Amino acid sequence: MTNKTAALRYARALLDVAVKERAPLDAIGDELAAFVDLFKQNPSLEKVMLHPAVPVQRKRAVMVVLIERAGLSPILAKLLVLLAERDRPRAPAGPPLRVSRARPRSPADRARVR
Repeated sequence: MTNKTAALRYARALLDVAVKERAPLDAIGDELAAFVDLFKQNPSLEKVMLHPAVPVQRKRAVMVVLIERAGLSPILAKLLVLLAERDRPRAPAGPPLRVSRARPRSPADRARVR
């Protein structure tokens, strides 16, 4: 699975959970953008989180501390911890994806993804 494919699956999962929980999508998007900016403003942090020699447990611990300090919503926090646990902190290269209209996926769509 490519980074882009994985990123799209995680983004869809985040959207599904947010819609199901009736979370404010704009707020989650803003939180995620601010969190990404944190890494852009701190290249050494990004370097550590992407370095293959840093154990996943350490990356997870760093992510937990960053999430707590940033005060992220529980939905986004769970996703970011999961990404750290799976050692997938990198987003695909290219322009950021924007959701122009959010809608929950149908059961048929969900079955295709699985």
